This record gives sequence, structure tokens and C-alpha cells, in this order.
Amino acid sequence: MSENGNKGEGGFWNTLNGNIAGIAGMIAAIGGLIVAVSSLPSPPTSPSNRYGQSQSEGTFEVLAHKENGFKFQLQNKEPVKITLTTSEKWRLGSQGDGWSYVTAAGDDRDNDQKAKDQLKCPNVRLGALVYIRNGKCYYAGEHKPSLTLQPKEEIYFYMNDTEGGYDDNNGTIKVRWSIVN
Repeated sequence: MSENGNKGEGGFWNTLNGNIAGIAGMIAAIGGLIVAVSSLPSPPTSPSNRYGQSQSEGTFEVLAHKENGFKFQLQNKEPVKITLTTSEKWRLGSQGDGWSYVTAAGDDRDNDQKAKDQLKCPNVRLGALVYIRNGKCYYAGEHKPSLTLQPKEEIYFYMNDTEGGYDDNNGTIKVRWSIVN
């Protein structure tokens, strides 16, 4: 009822004004929601580890503190031969523990056999760039002349360290790969 007691007086205009105000409010709310969602930070992305069939070279990074390593995979349909060349340095352990930065060749200190047996790749230097292929561990080092990959084969690259010993490592080794066949 209206103020003067007449039922329905101004009802259409009151309802129309209310509907317009409601619609305007919804439009403003939706606009605000769009702005809020678009300003959210993007979720973290992992480095690309699959390379297209037409790609013949590329670069990836192996982080020293990542115990799960870096998965590398080409989308090749035939076996391909690649070369690997590395750059940059990384550090085993914390700086206060006396460790210095080393290349992908690893630390040249002679560790005792008990310590070597605890490494991801026991027969490879501590801190060296290694890769796991078909369950076996191999030395990649600073330059691997060639490596033949089977179609869509996955290889995992790591810093050679002990299980559970990765959290205090620091740095990155950049690996450049190129197909040579």
C-alpha cells in the first residue's frame, strides 16, 4: 500500500524503479567480480618439459634444491640423437657449511665410499648433473657428446646428492640440448 492508503498507486513505477536499481546493482557486482578475478595472481607454472616434434633445440633449467628433478621429454616419433651442453653453477649445501659453487661436473673432493653409496648416483661425483633413464643413473656433467632418445622417452635430470639432502642446495644449471641427426 502507498502512503496515502490507496492500493496500487505508483505500483508500476515503484516496481520498475526497483527492478532497474536491482539490475544496475547486479551489473556492478558482476563487473566487480570480473575485475577481482582478473587481478588474481596466476597459478605457478612449472617449466615446460615437453618439446614439440618440430623443435630441434632448446634450453631447460635443473634446480639444485629440487629432489624430484626435471623431467625432459621430446615428442619425437623416431629415435633422435641429442647433445647436451651446460652452463651456470650451483651449490651443494649451505654456504656456512663450507660448500662452494660447482659446475655440472660436480665437486672434486674425494668422499668416502659410505658417503658415495648414499648418493642418487653412487659412482658419480657429488653435485654433478645426472640423469635417470629406464631406472638407471648416468653422468651428464658439463658436456655429453651425444645421447639417443627413443620416441617420447622421459629422462629425469638432477643434482647428484643424497636422498633428503636437497633442501639446502642452491642455484641452477642451464642445459642446452640440440638434435644432431
